[in-house]
Amino acid sequence: DVYDSADDPVGIDPFVETEILSPMAQLEPEQEYSFGIHWHLARIRASEIVRVSPCAAVAAGLSVRREGGKLSISGSFGIFHAANLELVALLRNAKIQAVDQLGMTSPLEPCIVKATIADAPNLARVSLRLRDSAGRLLGTIDEAAVPDRN
Repeated sequence: DVYDSADDPVGIDPFVETEILSPMAQLEPEQEYSFGIHWHLARIRASEIVRVSPCAAVAAGLSVRREGGKLSISGSFGIFHAANLELVALLRNAKIQAVDQLGMTSPLEPCIVKATIADAPNLARVSLRLRDSAGRLLGTIDEAAVPDRN
């Protein structure tokens, strides 16, 4: 959506000013100090954000429910990169049981995850990850423990 401040009844200015603070550094005369910062945007309501990972703003963290012989997985995120989304099922020994490709995601749209995967003995957790177009891992968005069987 394009924001037009002319339609805003309170006349909110569409520009934002931010200020970043560097880590403290002791400098002698004529010395310089610099630091890097990365800015990312994602489409998600600020009021929904509960935490931020290196890959996404998390609105509803990844959750896992057992339903019969399947695992129902859900979550809501604002993703920082246009990338391939994958759901990884991990065993108790940290070995990968399965990888499900969930498709492309984009910072331009909220990322709502609703997936069902097969349950298996010794599953410990699921991990939601991003990969670039070359298949390189960009990072983990969120992880959740698989609940114990009752």
